[in-house]
Amino acid sequence: MTYHIFIYFLLAFSFLKTSLSAKPQIFVHVGSAKIKISTLAVPQFRFIGPNNRLKKRALVLKNKLHNAIKHNLKYASFFQILNSTAFLENSSLLDSKPYPYSKSGFKLKNWSKIGVNFLIRGDVFFKKNKFIFQVFVYNINKAKQLFAKEYSITYAREIELLSDTFSNDLVYNITGKKGHYLSKIVASYRSTSRYKEVYTMDWDGKNKKRITFHRNLAISPSWSWNSKKLLYTSFPFHVKARQRNPDLFIYDLKTKKRKILSYFKGVNSGGVFTPNDKKVILSRTNSKGGSYLVEIFAKNGKLSRYLLGKNSRALNVEPAVSPDGKWMAYSSNKVGREMLYIMNLNNKKSKRLTFAGRYNSSPSWSPDSKTLVFAGYSKGHYDIFSISINGKKLKRLTSIRAKGRRWANNEDPSFSPDGQMIVFSSDKTGFKHLYIMRASDGGGLQAITSGPGSYERPKWSR
Repeated sequence: MTYHIFIYFLLAFSFLKTSLSAKPQIFVHVGSAKIKISTLAVPQFRFIGPNNRLKKRALVLKNKLHNAIKHNLKYASFFQILNSTAFLENSSLLDSKPYPYSKSGFKLKNWSKIGVNFLIRGDVFFKKNKFIFQVFVYNINKAKQLFAKEYSITYAREIELLSDTFSNDLVYNITGKKGHYLSKIVASYRSTSRYKEVYTMDWDGKNKKRITFHRNLAISPSWSWNSKKLLYTSFPFHVKARQRNPDLFIYDLKTKKRKILSYFKGVNSGGVFTPNDKKVILSRTNSKGGSYLVEIFAKNGKLSRYLLGKNSRALNVEPAVSPDGKWMAYSSNKVGREMLYIMNLNNKKSKRLTFAGRYNSSPSWSPDSKTLVFAGYSKGHYDIFSISINGKKLKRLTSIRAKGRRWANNEDPSFSPDGQMIVFSSDKTGFKHLYIMRASDGGGLQAITSGPGSYERPKWSR
């Protein structure tokens, strides 16, 4: 059954007037070299409905919603959630509007005293069999309401959707940028068997869904810009050639249909869509032992143009197109070591971006097209680094000890759609699992997968 979520504005007296359609004030500048960490208080929500047969159900959903929102905001790169033991008020006894606008309202000074920057107050009730969540967000520093909104859901299973939608609204109203809470991640997963298949999951690793069933290898997945299709490489058997070949597949997530998009003899891999989703750039091997980058049409796989010489003896791989469509980053060993390059897609001129380490690979662009993250091999292991498009501001983001005190290998970074976070794979536990961290400084490390088996090449949806 189709999910329904109905969202509309709360109209209240002058203190509570708000509009999410208006351009938000920006209190946290995401993408800054140093992000200010704000203290956030999320007291338990109140049940304000009549004491009827739906109260018990409302209380259960209230607790689930509260936990889901706190879970989400724990992963925000600019929040620190205050422990409830520090609260000076019992929110279940007070109105969600402040005193003196409500005689039984909470007092702003009680939150200012304990260093709270932003306060979330919420009320829940049932109305015509719909679960209603009224939420009020306050900027305590400025002693005013940031925004107020009402959400309703029809089914209990929509609690996570509600919490993700609210979390996105909160991020937008504080940073002016779209949050990542409704986004997804795709990765290649090898279970304890020898097969690798493509899986999608929510941004926090929940709701894993298997996409491919090739029963061999399905690797290097990537999203279309509208997040409706996937590209990946697998090894189908070609009857005439009597052998398997690494071909590039395109998969439609709505129709669940797949087709081979590029099947030249040799490797067809690293496929990525251009920002309008009309073309695909990939790497193909040639007879000289090298590989070249080519652009093809996403509709039928026909050649659009060669981006790097077809007869190159170097390995030119892992293309990544910038969100503004102007640049393509890629990895190449044309100087003997794998280094990162960026190409101007208008004139096809390339410039070298990295000069340190033995290998630099798997570049990923920030949403503003100004920064790249990549995996760099140095001193016997891989770590995640960031670098600006002009080759400056090189920064190491990971340095993780694994079991036995060895250094973990951290690879395959990908930016979240809001630029706050980075997902990457790490063999910290012995298996390769997925982790997310703050893009600004590598802090806030959280594992989003666990258990046996390994995940590789994660990509965050746009």
